[in-house]
Amino acid sequence: MATAKFQIGYWVASTEKPFPPQNDPIPFFTHLYYAFLQVQAETGELIIPVELEQDMNTFVQCVHDKQKKAIVSIGGTKPNNSKSDDPSIAISTMAKSAAKRSKFIESTFAFAKNYGFDGLELAWVYPKTKNDMRNLTNLFSEWKASNTEKKLLSAAVYCQPNIPNDSNQEIKYPAELDKHIDILNIILYNYCPVTCQHSQFNPSNPGPVNSSKLAIDLWSEARISKYKLVMGIPLYGGKWILADEKDTSIGAPVEGYLGRVAYRDIPDPEAGKFDDKVTKCMYKAENEGDRAVWYGYEATPSVMEKVEYAKKNLGGYFLYSIGYDDDDFTLCSAAAEQMG
Repeated sequence: MATAKFQIGYWVASTEKPFPPQNDPIPFFTHLYYAFLQVQAETGELIIPVELEQDMNTFVQCVHDKQKKAIVSIGGTKPNNSKSDDPSIAISTMAKSAAKRSKFIESTFAFAKNYGFDGLELAWVYPKTKNDMRNLTNLFSEWKASNTEKKLLSAAVYCQPNIPNDSNQEIKYPAELDKHIDILNIILYNYCPVTCQHSQFNPSNPGPVNSSKLAIDLWSEARISKYKLVMGIPLYGGKWILADEKDTSIGAPVEGYLGRVAYRDIPDPEAGKFDDKVTKCMYKAENEGDRAVWYGYEATPSVMEKVEYAKKNLGGYFLYSIGYDDDDFTLCSAAAEQMG
């Protein structure tokens, strides 16, 4: 197997928080992803927001100054509680039309050349039908054939090669992806909104989509080169209201889910408990006013253990996202140190 080489960090674009952030996270990575741009469903072309143009130029320049690779990610997931359109719908609409696929491919390569990006990622993380998967295969095949400037081509994918659905169809990422892409970023988190770690590695009684170890094993069996498989590690966790402040164990009853919380916003995150036997994640309980809350998240011990696994068994790791780390980039630094 080839040596692990991908140390990837995602930067989620925002006009409120331009790049670069405080301090400098770039040295901790080999590849920096700028996320996310979107697709115009009616034409298939890439949407380039005017308000982000300067930010993208700065991003590429800063990354290249450190002699790293800059990649733009297209698509992504619909933000929690967002009224915006689901990016996957526009991508699905584009991918089913040969003419729109051609427009998409032409516009993405023109964009990459104009802004100086070294690669492109399609983050269509949840194709929902067999036709979607067939269209995705066609898109990547055509993308690869048009890649005359040898840009890196990447895909962000669901945690398992088989995607669950309501129609009882087998919707599976095809082995042909191995011929068309250079990096396959596996989203190994967001498994379930309960008081268990949302990116648990190897639970004793896993469900169909709540085990990173099972997901990685399935991808390894899917005839995708292991050195292209990249383990996703979230720099955020979940927060819940406990039903009983005396029961703070994993799986404790809760009264409500309070949503995502960044590592930087968790009180003293490194003081939490590390479940190194099963979930390979951190957790802790805190009293906030008249209620007890519970956090499941990643911190230095869990990040380092997962990176060590990726180093030995896969092509590397990605961290999502840099902006969720603290101002000292504690987790980005720990991951880079563990990779060596």
